Amino acid sequence: MNAPKNYKITLTAASPLFIGSGQSYYKNEYLYDNRTRKISVINQEALLGWIVAKNKTQAFESFMLSNRTDCYLSKFFDEMRIRPENIPGLITYTVDAGVAIKKKGVLMEIKTFIKNADGRPYIPGSSFKGALRTILLTKMLRDSAVNAPLPQIVADTKAAAKIEEKYLHTLKRTNDGANALNSVMSAVAISDSAPLDHTALLLCRKVDLSTGGDEGRLNIARESLRPGAQAELILTLKPEAGSLNAEYIKKAIEEFGHYYRKTYVEKFKTPKEAAENDFTNCIFLGGGSGYFSKNILYPGRDFERALETTASIMHSRYSKHKHDQDRDRGISPHTLKYTEYQEHEGGRIVKGQMGLCRVEMTEIKERA
Repeated sequence: MNAPKNYKITLTAASPLFIGSGQSYYKNEYLYDNRTRKISVINQEALLGWIVAKNKTQAFESFMLSNRTDCYLSKFFDEMRIRPENIPGLITYTVDAGVAIKKKGVLMEIKTFIKNADGRPYIPGSSFKGALRTILLTKMLRDSAVNAPLPQIVADTKAAAKIEEKYLHTLKRTNDGANALNSVMSAVAISDSAPLDHTALLLCRKVDLSTGGDEGRLNIARESLRPGAQAELILTLKPEAGSLNAEYIKKAIEEFGHYYRKTYVEKFKTPKEAAENDFTNCIFLGGGSGYFSKNILYPGRDFERALETTASIMHSRYSKHKHDQDRDRGISPHTLKYTEYQEHEGGRIVKGQMGLCRVEMTEIKERA
């Protein structure tokens, strides 16, 4: 009887990686030190406990309800002549603000990275599995001799499910072809990564790049895994995975990076100070990495028809963003999702695509 095979997946962030928790910190919920360029996330219970114990309730309310433009928590402590680090349990952790917050700049909402019960960041196995599903479908569609049909109706949300059923639901466990039990992905299990240290995090600001090279910035920062940070996950292939073996997965990942660059990235003007992104053996993971890397409208299809369909879908969802002009631009969606960061301490500030991760996959041999 065949036994499941286990593989170590080593993910290396080639650019900042953001996997959101669905939560945010607002400017009066964290401290910013413009000398160290770090933010400190505070424990709200410890803060309230200190305010009550020190009889600072009225002063705190007056400060927070004021219309001052510098209504920041660190300013409150400055005026109270209190060093926050001297309040027991107040600071939960600190994160490098990078270049997301300019020196003495305006603070902004910070979207937080997902964390475990102990408050440490990690990469969920489900996030990697979702990205892997897209990459496998991309290879299957490109390898297929049939030009896969595109949704005739823009609002047809079942079109992707039908394609997934055709290419992935191959196990014949039930008579219902749409049942997820028939998906070969059910024979693939991926663990969460081990917890990471908070020093692996870096604040990054969203930068949208147009096809012509114009840049747009939103006043939102994201806690992101810094470039070079690594995480390890365990991928288990059960015997019923059949031809979906390690070599096939490696090949799909290898081909995806080249396909992504050729089909999408090359339609955009490279921004100034762009990082030298190498797409070899890379996937895109997490939030803010863009629609193209998470969808299967282009692979295996006539490019012009796929472009027209994608533009129609995007226009129906985001009519203010002028996606009806995407066909003339030559690509849809018409923005690349970038961010900017310092390559290393003292290094240059560069722009890189969000969520680019290098993947290594090695079999874990069982001891005899």
